[in-house]
Amino acid sequence: MDELLREVIDIFVAEVREQADRISQALLTMEQQPSTIPTEIEELYRQAHSLKGSSASLGVEELSQLAHHLESALLPVRRHRSTLTAEMVDLGLKSLDAVKLRVVGLLADNEVGLAEVHRFAEQLEQLAQRHPLPAPSVGAQAVVDASAAPIESPPDDLRSDDIGEPIFAGASEAPDSVRVSIEKLAALIQHTDDLRRLRGQLERHQSEVTTMLRGLEKLLRTNAKNGDPDLKRTDEEIQHVVRGLRAMRRDLLDDIEGLQSTTGELDDGLRAIQLLPAALLSQPLHRAIREACRSTGKEATLVLRGEDVFLDRTLLEAIQTPLLHVVRNAVDHGIEDIAVREAIGKPAVGRISVTIEQRGSQVEITVEDDGRGLDVTRIREVAIKRSLLSATEAARLDEQEVYQLLLRPGFSTKEETTTLSGRGVGLDVVNTTVRKLHGSLTLESTPGAGALFVISVPLTVAASRLLMLEEQDHTFALPLPAVARIALPRREELVQFGGQTVYYIDGQPHTVLRLSKLLGQTHSGDVPNRQPLLILRGASGVAIACDKLRGEAELVLRPLPIELRRLPLLSSVAIVPSGPALFVLSPQGLLSTVGSLRMAHDARSRRRTVLVADDSITTRSLLRSVLEGGGYRVRTASDGDEALRIARSEPIDLVVSDVRMPRLDGIGLLQRLRSDPRTSTLPLVLFSGANNDEDKQRGLSAGASAYLAKSDFERGQLVDVVTQLLQEAGS
Repeated sequence: MDELLREVIDIFVAEVREQADRISQALLTMEQQPSTIPTEIEELYRQAHSLKGSSASLGVEELSQLAHHLESALLPVRRHRSTLTAEMVDLGLKSLDAVKLRVVGLLADNEVGLAEVHRFAEQLEQLAQRHPLPAPSVGAQAVVDASAAPIESPPDDLRSDDIGEPIFAGASEAPDSVRVSIEKLAALIQHTDDLRRLRGQLERHQSEVTTMLRGLEKLLRTNAKNGDPDLKRTDEEIQHVVRGLRAMRRDLLDDIEGLQSTTGELDDGLRAIQLLPAALLSQPLHRAIREACRSTGKEATLVLRGEDVFLDRTLLEAIQTPLLHVVRNAVDHGIEDIAVREAIGKPAVGRISVTIEQRGSQVEITVEDDGRGLDVTRIREVAIKRSLLSATEAARLDEQEVYQLLLRPGFSTKEETTTLSGRGVGLDVVNTTVRKLHGSLTLESTPGAGALFVISVPLTVAASRLLMLEEQDHTFALPLPAVARIALPRREELVQFGGQTVYYIDGQPHTVLRLSKLLGQTHSGDVPNRQPLLILRGASGVAIACDKLRGEAELVLRPLPIELRRLPLLSSVAIVPSGPALFVLSPQGLLSTVGSLRMAHDARSRRRTVLVADDSITTRSLLRSVLEGGGYRVRTASDGDEALRIARSEPIDLVVSDVRMPRLDGIGLLQRLRSDPRTSTLPLVLFSGANNDEDKQRGLSAGASAYLAKSDFERGQLVDVVTQLLQEAGS
């Protein structure tokens, strides 16, 4: 690498990437809005000429030549001698991709991308030769043409390429921005963390000085009461020390306050530097939709709103890939073929809207298309075909539950494999990425009218509102937006059933899981009088218990050390000014662990289905919660008649029934089941709130597999009995 290039390589690479992006955006804009060609073509030429000049001055001839041939290929468009064609745009975009690849090779001082740059430069040259400009005529006709023609920039051979600067910008213009490498910015951020730690040390010193002052003041008061004249000189010396300590304390308080203010302003400034406009997503989104349309033969346009919203650089980079996947998915799965759209009265060109809005501390990104919408029937069919669900289970799912199937790993409704679909890499990748950003993904659809995808993520990942909590003498933090609700039930409100702790929230049972269990630890200690419970967004029927809540705080987040990034339950480190850094728990990791515990129960119980019959909705809900906590699928019935219909029409592995119910009681249900060949061997557990020996004898005589009184149930025997009976039935 040339020595001069080596000195400025970082700045040169950043500049080339920016120029390539601006040229790409100009090409896309001109193609989608031909009316903008007169202005966009000039912007394109400014950027291409700058790329050509700076590359030539640094000896990077391959990039200079490619930029020159790009100018030549598009010169007929600029001179209004030719229209902009899809071929020109395709070749231009691919050439600029080659430029970006080449600067990667320049950074590494190797030949990566060199062959691609030469290949596309040759193709651009061939394209320019196919559309040569006519030679200027002479005489009267030339005078007429000259008087009618607009004023144009000087031809290529008159431009001052040798000085490496475009002629469009005045030499006196001062730059209004500078380039700063990410490494230098990271170093500055690290210094702000050091300042916070320094502030914490000053606060501790101030506390120590205050403690010393109180001790000396107490000593002076004691001496004054004694009235000993010999202590007078000592008291004067102590008072002198006290005055000095008071002055020192005032200075420390002033320094702490000033340092806090300076650190806050510095942190705000650095955070602002890391914020980038959402408009940077425009070019990748337009490009993704264009390529998806070219691949599928469809037509669609992008409507982007909210380009002036600013996002954290890290967030912007992280959200781009899932967002591109969603818009490609909208073209491939949502937008109909042109003929189909015209036949049903829709415009031939589909519309995909991306709206970016700031809502408090969250950014909401909505992707909406006017296509066919999500096919609920098709999704169910694919789930059944791939043995994810039985036909009966699929039929029970409501619309939102069906949509959630799309987020499962490997799920795709495409039969054939294409460059866009059918490879089993679907919306689960989008959902996983969004969850890692402490965000959420929701889906809505109207058949025949389109689908709606809403991505909600924090505005910035540099700082976050956190909930501090304590478990087993360790303090952790949890992103506050991930917490849907906090409950503080009394100890007696937590009910023990079937080996599970259950707490009712708004009438719905929630299985309580200790945070220590999710972290793979054994919890030691008693349940507090007020048990803190956290209900996470997306955790249905589960509450996470911890020892204590330590309040909320907005803290700066930093990435985990490399050696800890493989731990799924940790997401980042929070910087605490007056204490040690805290590990921030990953909401997605916690949800995954909850799901893994349920899957372990599922594996042990083979996800058998238990039918619960009881006329009390409270008892039905409680039994359902306990059995689901044991890993079983549960169906419920309000009396014996309803239970009989379900048992005869659906695959049921075991029945748990109350003895006394209206219309058809538990004994009658048992007799009907035993008399039907389809259900004659179905295990049935009778359950009674009253410890009645007569009911027990009647039930066992009628063929009940087991009989449980309420006292037996409270001792956790229900899940054990159900598991044992199903094992016996299976053998």
